[in-house]
Amino acid sequence: MTISHSDSSIYMTIDDVASYLRVKSNSTIYRWVKQGKFPEPIKLNGLTRWDMRDVAKWVVDKKVNE
Repeated sequence: MTISHSDSSIYMTIDDVASYLRVKSNSTIYRWVKQGKFPEPIKLNGLTRWDMRDVAKWVVDKKVNE
């Protein structure tokens, strides 16, 4: 897993997010973002990353709402 640290935040790549969620295709993540179903990524020095806290919160919220 490729993870970047900054100001006590942990940022994940698209591959990290897909692996964490056990999603086979990165395009699924991007589609969910476009549909407003998944947290928006942020840009760090031109790189697309997701804050791990946002991804974890999304997982918890999704389980609670099922």
